Amino acid sequence: MDWWDYGSTIGYRGADLREWAANPSEAGTHWFLVWSELYSPYTTSTLIHQQGEALYENWDFGDQYKDTLVSHDLTLEAHTNGVVYYTANWGASGEFSWLLHSHTFVDTGVY
Repeated sequence: MDWWDYGSTIGYRGADLREWAANPSEAGTHWFLVWSELYSPYTTSTLIHQQGEALYENWDFGDQYKDTLVSHDLTLEAHTNGVVYYTANWGASGEFSWLLHSHTFVDTGVY
């Protein structure tokens, strides 16, 4: 998400959901993006709220007839004076899903 912060007000510039699926992964498996959605932002003069979701699938973790699914739900909320809150939730199900983990990296975007 990109925005202008004028101190007492804030302005939405745009957003991009940058999905990425390892194909092949370091383990030699292949992930595919099933779907993703970047929702319309909620904006006021002092707040911008943006949410996006994505679902990924893998069919070659072990048994080619069993899938593994991973979902991501990301929320970013920007306020005036540089205050930002975010949540990054994920879930995994299916074959060998207990082996998976997630890392969240935040770019402050201060240029």
